[in-house]
Amino acid sequence: MNFLIIGTDAIDNIFLREIIEKFPGLKLKGEFDKLNDANEIIKSEKIDFVLLSSSIIEALDYSNSYFEKIEVILITNKSYDAITSYNYGFIDCLLKPISIDRFKTTLFRVRKKITESKLVNKNSDEKIVIKTDRKLQKIKLGEIYWLEAMGDYIKIITKKKEYIVLSTMKSFFKKLPDEFFFRVHKSFIINLNCIEYYRSDHLRINGKLIPISRYKKKDFLKKFYAVNTDQRQY
Repeated sequence: MNFLIIGTDAIDNIFLREIIEKFPGLKLKGEFDKLNDANEIIKSEKIDFVLLSSSIIEALDYSNSYFEKIEVILITNKSYDAITSYNYGFIDCLLKPISIDRFKTTLFRVRKKITESKLVNKNSDEKIVIKTDRKLQKIKLGEIYWLEAMGDYIKIITKKKEYIVLSTMKSFFKKLPDEFFFRVHKSFIINLNCIEYYRSDHLRINGKLIPISRYKKKDFLKKFYAVNTDQRQY
């Protein structure tokens, strides 16, 4: 994800950089003292979110239209700024000092919001045809939680019900849009948009703990974080 830092002081930037280094896939596109200074890069590049100092809000009459398609994360040392953040429609408000876990939660919110918007744009009602119980069945891609290997069959878990299909994981995976589905383990393909959280060796979807192969983890993290036209923690 591409982002900007605006209005924070030199000391805050040092701490922010230390946290940001922990998250692969984040690309800092610029640091600016004022909102107006960021105008050019906002117009010329795809920016996913902005880390915005509360001092910027205090210094001007902020308009929600300023970052029409960019998520804003407010950085502050005042707890009551959470109300300001809510009133402006910002995605989150981070109180200094910022912990890695708290920042991780914020990134999850940003990723989820962007992914949801992307799903709408790409038509989340898109369907796939499967053969189950000796008949053809259409299911919506957006309703699939995960797929699980069962020998010569696979089990498809959706928001409504489960289906058993005669297929290999490899051949079925080819039918799925790779921007939203990822094979995290030889026995599991998951919908990236349905992840509740992940840990070092597993993730959870709809209450189910799903293992992450150590050989897949690096690619999974890149896939999970990158949210731009070609790509995309709690």
